[in-house]
This record gives sequence, C-alpha cells and structure tokens, in this order.
Amino acid sequence: VKLVAYKNQTAVVNMVFDGRNTTLESWFSLGKLRSSPWCDLPQSTIRFFTIRLHTGRRFYVSSSDISCERVTGWFAVVQTSPCVWERLLQLPALIYSGEDSKINWNNGFETADSMAIFIRLKP
Repeated sequence: VKLVAYKNQTAVVNMVFDGRNTTLESWFSLGKLRSSPWCDLPQSTIRFFTIRLHTGRRFYVSSSDISCERVTGWFAVVQTSPCVWERLLQLPALIYSGEDSKINWNNGFETADSMAIFIRLKP
C-alpha cells in the first residue's frame, strides 16, 4: 500500500506499507511502514498513527499531542481547527513535515493539495 501526497502534481510525501494481512484501517501503522521521507520516524515514540479522526485530524502521524503549543508530528489530514495554527488553513488540509524529521506544527509546515492511496494486488 502506498500513500502519496502531491503538491502541484508533484509527489511530496511517499509512505509505503506492507498491506498483507491487514484490514481497511490496520495497514496504516508504524509496524507496517516500510519507507517514508522521515528518517526519525521508525525509532521515534509515536503517540498517534491512525486513520481514524482524532482532535480533528485523520491519517494522523504524531509523536506528541499534549497541547496545541507542543504538538509535533510528520503528517495529518486536518478536518477541524482546534489549534490556532490550524485556523489559518483552508480545511480540509493535508499538512506534512518538509524536513527529514518530525516538526512542531507551530513552527511551520508544508501543505499538499491532493493525496492518493495505491494498492497493488498480487495473485
């Protein structure tokens, strides 16, 4: 399974997962992640790695969600704006770390304009 986020029709995030023996939601997990653009993700403490809606976010990959000022992460689809930094976005919004590691969302982030999930079926 491959999740790709695009900006101006150029791939800016590629996350590849092992989708074998998974459900509609369970493929999106750190344990199934095979590659991503963030070198610190595999060894980081992860608080959220979920498709399900949490604090207004889906496809949420975060290491900290203690407060709006201290929230750090790698990727999210923002649907509502509980934090000040999200209120500047046109929702829904795809946000991601443009660095090779997690970022504090308050210090800036990149946005994508579309996302696709690709599934390869093997016989």
